[in-house]
Amino acid sequence: MGKILSQTEGQMGTVRGVMVQLRTAIANAERNRTTALKLADQAGKENNPLQVRVKSKTASIYGRSTMTYQELLAKLEVMYRVLNKYHDIAKSNIEVMTVELQESTMRHSAARAVGAAMKGFWSIMSTGQDKEMYDLAKEHIAEEWDNTVGEMENFVAISKDVVSSFDLDQGVLEEDGLKQLAEWEQKADSLVLGAEKPALIAAANDPTDVLHLPGSEDYEQLFKKQ
Repeated sequence: MGKILSQTEGQMGTVRGVMVQLRTAIANAERNRTTALKLADQAGKENNPLQVRVKSKTASIYGRSTMTYQELLAKLEVMYRVLNKYHDIAKSNIEVMTVELQESTMRHSAARAVGAAMKGFWSIMSTGQDKEMYDLAKEHIAEEWDNTVGEMENFVAISKDVVSSFDLDQGVLEEDGLKQLAEWEQKADSLVLGAEKPALIAAANDPTDVLHLPGSEDYEQLFKKQ
């Protein structure tokens, strides 16, 4: 579990870096679009139809860029929110599962100590219900641990595929990774996230729910003004 904790934290940093790049690009495109629209308006007042057309088309280009970047940003935000939740869950599970295993071991040790003090008792306990319960407890913890880590590792792999070939100039993310992400979003079940999965996806696509990311203050300020 410690390994997946490190993996989710590292991948969060990678995704966050790409998100900041996109947010910066969006902020720049929006500023340029606003400037172009103002210049088009000014050209209209000066009776300069050529510049009206040029600046209007320029504003349209910046607007399309913003839309493209926003769509990509929404995908990345889903990944970031989910990775963050996985990271929090992993931290909690490490503590809970460690205590659970320790307590199970202590209960077993206590029963064994009592049995050793009673003639012939441990020979019964060693093959009896107490040992079976202890073994089952260990198996349950191991199975839950493996399933949790497996789901987290799978999502980390998807997020790596998505950002592996990010190209800001072209405004693209890795298509296979995006396809995997879309398939993951459409699946109803999540052992680890449970009912929080659709809520995380919805929050990532909610324009009024803006994550604070250091380095993208211009974007956040621009969004607040809107």
